[in-house]
Amino acid sequence: MSTKRKRVNLSAGQKREICEMKERDLCIQNVELAQKYNVGKSTITDILKESERWLTITESQGKVKKFRGPKWPQLEDALGLWVDNALNTKQDIDGNILKIKASYFAEQFSIEDFHHSEG
Repeated sequence: MSTKRKRVNLSAGQKREICEMKERDLCIQNVELAQKYNVGKSTITDILKESERWLTITESQGKVKKFRGPKWPQLEDALGLWVDNALNTKQDIDGNILKIKASYFAEQFSIEDFHHSEG
């Protein structure tokens, strides 16, 4: 009779830890990491294939179970630069201004399915 392993969802922070461990100690085997985190060896292999992604996770994102990047990274980058410049020049920024700027950048990048949110 085989015992089935319970499904484990690793947080983004745990995935970052796995990648850091492997980076520090190349001799550590994926099987050892799998046992430590109670996941399958193939799960560790999949995580390590995307180690570049997991190593960029910040502390605030560490508890997140599913990590999705922005839907429109180009718009996100442009808006981020605009916000940085506005803050450096001591401009007031509120939600309405952000919505207007986001819509403006979406139009500039020809993003047709963009809808700003209140968040």
